[in-house]
Amino acid sequence: MPYMEGKIQHTGINTLEGERRKGYAACTAALATHHLIEKGVCPQWECHAENTASVALAKSIGYKEYGAAYILEEWE
Repeated sequence: MPYMEGKIQHTGINTLEGERRKGYAACTAALATHHLIEKGVCPQWECHAENTASVALAKSIGYKEYGAAYILEEWE
């Protein structure tokens, strides 16, 4: 959304398989979210709806589920 540049930041996190379930993702994502808020930027979590671990992580650090985005991809 170019017209919202600097106002909204999509966030998410990838964690190495061997480092999962240790709290690193939650800590890092929470700090990044806090930093965005301090800068006056609205953080939005972004992941596939089927990614239940990511959805749970986002909710655990305070994100609320408001809706889903649908992206139209063009075919060649």
